[in-house]
Amino acid sequence: MENKPRGIIGLIIVALFIFLGYRYYKDKKSWTMIVCKNKMANGIECYDDSYEIPNFKSEKDCLLEGARTFSKEGFECGKGCKKKDGLRVCSIICNKAGCN
Repeated sequence: MENKPRGIIGLIIVALFIFLGYRYYKDKKSWTMIVCKNKMANGIECYDDSYEIPNFKSEKDCLLEGARTFSKEGFECGKGCKKKDGLRVCSIICNKAGCN
């Protein structure tokens, strides 16, 4: 009987690690559409952002939705985007010109 509480606590800890690992993996792999508030002089890149739409499953899904919905405003799609010191930093960023 003394081992039962340890087993339950162990299962809870394992479940918590699985849940947190899934959330971390999902966030790292998802694409975010960044809608431009103002575009740079080249007319392609965002100078500053109006807002973001997260959780696209792929680069293609993000770019197609952006082209369909925000072609006039301008948009970019980023993978693994995080805010750092008030700036958006993405591991990959894509727009009409391609991906960097």
